Amino acid sequence: MDGAVTLRWEDVYRHDDGRLRVHGRRTTSTHEFRRFVQSRVRERLRRASAREQLREYLSELTSTGFAIANLSAVSPAEVALAPWEIGEVLAEVLLEETERAEFPWPPFWDKRSATASLPGPDLVGFLGEEGSECFLFGEVKSSDADDVRASVINGDDGLRRQIERLLTSENRRQLLISWLCVRANGQGWQPKFDRCLAVYLANPSQGAVVGVLLRGRDPSEADLQPVRSAAENQASPYRVMLLGYYLPVQLAELPAVLVGTAERP
Repeated sequence: MDGAVTLRWEDVYRHDDGRLRVHGRRTTSTHEFRRFVQSRVRERLRRASAREQLREYLSELTSTGFAIANLSAVSPAEVALAPWEIGEVLAEVLLEETERAEFPWPPFWDKRSATASLPGPDLVGFLGEEGSECFLFGEVKSSDADDVRASVINGDDGLRRQIERLLTSENRRQLLISWLCVRANGQGWQPKFDRCLAVYLANPSQGAVVGVLLRGRDPSEADLQPVRSAAENQASPYRVMLLGYYLPVQLAELPAVLVGTAERP
C-alpha cells in the first residue's frame, strides 16, 4: 500500500490565542481512513515491534553465514493490540501529519512484556521545523463514551489532570528529556535532540504541551473544555495544543481496521 496515504480534514472548532490552541478536526471518509491506518499506522507498529526488530537482526546474521534453523521458534509471538494502544500510535502519526511533530523513538521498543503499559506521559518528541524546533510533551486519550468528560477528561488520571501535571512539573518534563537523551546517542536524529536541548536549557519554557483526544463520535467543542479551562488557569508560559481528532469509525473497530487489506479495507 502507498505509504504516502493522507487524510482530508475539516475544521469543526478552533480557538487560538497564541499560547493556547484548541482545535477539533473531522475526517469523514471511512475508506480513506482505513487505508491510512493500514499503511501509515500499521507500518509504524511493524517497525516498533520486537518481533520485527529480531527478524531483521537475524536476517542480517544469516547473510553473514550464521545459520538460523527456525526463525519462528525464536521470534516473539505477535499480540493483538487494544484500541487504546492503536490510538496512541495513531495520535503520533496524526501529529506528524498535521502539526509537524516527530517522534523518533517508539515507546513500544521499551516494553519488557507484550502486555505491559509504560508509565508516564504517552508522547515525547520534537515540534517544528529546523531553526524553530522544541521539545513536545503530550498525552493521548481515546474514548467513544457518551459523556467523554466523565470517562477520560476529568478524574485523577484524566486528560485535564495530565496536562496540568505536564505544565507544572519541571521534574516530569526533565525525566522525559532524560528518557529521550539516552536513546539519542548515535542516532540520526541526535542533532535535532541537541538543538532542542540547547533551546530548553536556555529557556525551559520553550516547549509544547499537547493533549490529544481521539473520538469515533460526532465532534463537540465541549469535549476539551475542561482541559482548556485548566490550561487557561495556569500561569505557565508553555505553548499548549489541545487537539480533537474525530474519526469515521468507532474506536472499538480499530483492531479490525488495522488488519484489513487494500482489496477489502
